[in-house]
Amino acid sequence: MPTLKVIGNHLDMSERNAGTVCQNLGLNRDTSTLDHIRITYIRDLREKAAGRGGEDQGKLTLARIREANSNADLRELMVKEKAGQLVNVNEIEPQLVSMVTAAKQELLSLPEKVASDIKAMHGIEIDVSLIQEHIYDSLNQLATSLHAIDANDDVKSDEKMVTSTEINDY
Repeated sequence: MPTLKVIGNHLDMSERNAGTVCQNLGLNRDTSTLDHIRITYIRDLREKAAGRGGEDQGKLTLARIREANSNADLRELMVKEKAGQLVNVNEIEPQLVSMVTAAKQELLSLPEKVASDIKAMHGIEIDVSLIQEHIYDSLNQLATSLHAIDANDDVKSDEKMVTSTEINDY
C-alpha cells in the first residue's frame, strides 16, 4: 500500500493533493498499486482534457456556453445601440405616458362632442352616458390587456430565472 507521500512524489504533487486525487478517482490505496493509481490519474486527465471530465467539466462547459452567449448578446446590443436602433426607456417613458394620457382625455371628451354633433345634424337627443359607457369599457379592456402583457412578461422573466437557476444547479 503506497502512502500519500509516495503517491504525491510519484505524481509530482503534495500529499494533500494526492489524497484528494485518490478520493476523487475512487481509488483504494490499500488495494491499488502505484502504477494503477498513476494510470487512473492520467486517464482522468485525458478525459478532462477531451471535455469528458465528469460533473465538474460539465459545469465548466455550461458556464463557458453561458458566458459566450452573454458576450454575444451584449455585443449585439452594443451594435444596435451604435446604429440607433435602441431606445432608452427612461427617456421615452414620460413621452409615452403623456401621449396615452392625452389620448385618454380625448376619448373621454368624445361623448359630449358626438351627442352635440348628432343633435345639431339630426335633431336627435342622445344619452351621453351610453357613449361614455362604451368608451369606459374600451379603456378598461385596454388597461386589462396591458396588465396581462406586463404579467406575462413577468412570468417569462421568472421562467428564465428558474431555467437559469436550474442550469446553475448542475
